[in-house]
Amino acid sequence: MLRWIDGKLLSAAQWVCDSTQELIGEVTKFKFEKWSLVLAFVFLWAALVIKFIPLIVGYVSITTVVVGVLIRRVEYEETEFLVNNRLWLSIFHRTPLRIFTILVCGLIWSILLGVLASPLRNKASLMIPLFLFASVICWIAWVYFSICIPRPPGKNKVLEWLKKGLQWLRSQKPEAEPVPEPT
Repeated sequence: MLRWIDGKLLSAAQWVCDSTQELIGEVTKFKFEKWSLVLAFVFLWAALVIKFIPLIVGYVSITTVVVGVLIRRVEYEETEFLVNNRLWLSIFHRTPLRIFTILVCGLIWSILLGVLASPLRNKASLMIPLFLFASVICWIAWVYFSICIPRPPGKNKVLEWLKKGLQWLRSQKPEAEPVPEPT
């Protein structure tokens, strides 16, 4: 069952990368990787801002360092791919490691939810588990985007469509009627 879920997540991530790259022409795999890391970081800080809980502070501080290192690594991989056409293999290319990562992320979120669920009394504090869940989802997305195979940059179809649409609109513009001069 977990291998089936893993396969579906991997094919969905590859489809998102390929179809988006086909539309905008840029290598989107690296952008998705960076944004999923940044969003994981933002969601963790949002949970910390809502309520100062020492357990979250430790988790956020460790994650801050990890996200910084991973973003630098993604930028280096992107440069190597675009300049030298060299693709780095992620450690997550192994299916058991991906499944283990998903289980660990789920376990961390479950523990944090279990620890945080009892002291939550107001509606603002109920947002903490939701932000932590969104952060875990972003981490899992990063795992799957990190193993997608990027394609070389191509044409920007959206920009082409926009230019063609603007040309068509300009061709449809009615001729301006001459304004009579006052006598």
